[in-house]
Amino acid sequence: VREQVPLYLSNPLTQSAIAEIAQREKSHEFIDLGCGLGDIVCAVAKAQPETRVIGYETAPLSFLIAWARAGILRQQNADIRFQSIWHADVSNADIVYAFLSPAPMTRLHEKLKAEMKPGALFISNSFAVPGGEPDEIITVDDSRKTQLLIWRK
Repeated sequence: VREQVPLYLSNPLTQSAIAEIAQREKSHEFIDLGCGLGDIVCAVAKAQPETRVIGYETAPLSFLIAWARAGILRQQNADIRFQSIWHADVSNADIVYAFLSPAPMTRLHEKLKAEMKPGALFISNSFAVPGGEPDEIITVDDSRKTQLLIWRK
């Protein structure tokens, strides 16, 4: 089943907030599922040069833009992959981030519960997991009061 997910872009304040979480958690591997144009991947890779940052994207144009951005910015620690989020290996990730839509959230949460290592974080931008209360909510001081919903496995 392939859900169609709109392209949601993360504003600079949200990018900074997520990079701060990666720093706070001393993340060694950060994964962005559905990385779009690579905004979060590039922000985290720049803020955390020791962190391996992997973005997964299947929309061809978005993938190419994200891949080119990471290359142009010479972010050696950023890896953009043209691969389905459902085939992403999240087992080594300290943080998994997604800004998708409500449609895939239940399935995504099941995947992450089964595959993420203990102590890892899942951050969802704006979209809750049905039936699951987040462990932490960070409200970004942007025009839409973006909510970062955080679950720790």
